[in-house]
Amino acid sequence: MFCAKCGTEMIEGAQFCSSCGQSVGATDTARSSSFCPQCGSTLDSGMTFCGKCGYRLTPSRAQAVAPPVNRAAFVDEMRAGGAVPGRGLRIAGGVLLIICGVITFILGILVAAGGGVLLYYGGGMVLVFGIIATILGLIAIVGGAFACSGKNFGLALAGAICEILSPIFVLWPMFFIAILPLIFIAVSRKAFT
Repeated sequence: MFCAKCGTEMIEGAQFCSSCGQSVGATDTARSSSFCPQCGSTLDSGMTFCGKCGYRLTPSRAQAVAPPVNRAAFVDEMRAGGAVPGRGLRIAGGVLLIICGVITFILGILVAAGGGVLLYYGGGMVLVFGIIATILGLIAIVGGAFACSGKNFGLALAGAICEILSPIFVLWPMFFIAILPLIFIAVSRKAFT
């Protein structure tokens, strides 16, 4: 933060400027309009926003008002501090989705390999089911990675939906485990950027 009177950078939490003694809360309209309290850049009279940092200045005083919150920047800032609501569910959903995707991928390869052997005996559908399960497992792994990083809600949700569909082709009991990542990711939608 910078002093609104002289433009000197102030120590965080200081009540007075160490250079000119100006109180942080006090404003002198004639003098305080010369420097931005946020970045210290020079201001012209009548400016509503600082030209350098974008802080909104009240018309009657040059006291900084917090700028409008950018949703993506807010989530990034909160994520850095670990305080994003739903972050734990998002990560848990992503990890579960990756685990389920790996299991589906491996089972799909095994079924496809078995289907290739059974192809001579009329097991062509087993081969097709194995290939489809392998593809769905790959998509689920990618979706789980996006869920863990919190970058793209749509791809994470698509991966979870693919994992829900995969038990049709491979292992039915897997459906009850695969539904958890879908729920966790859907509930933690606000934790994605």
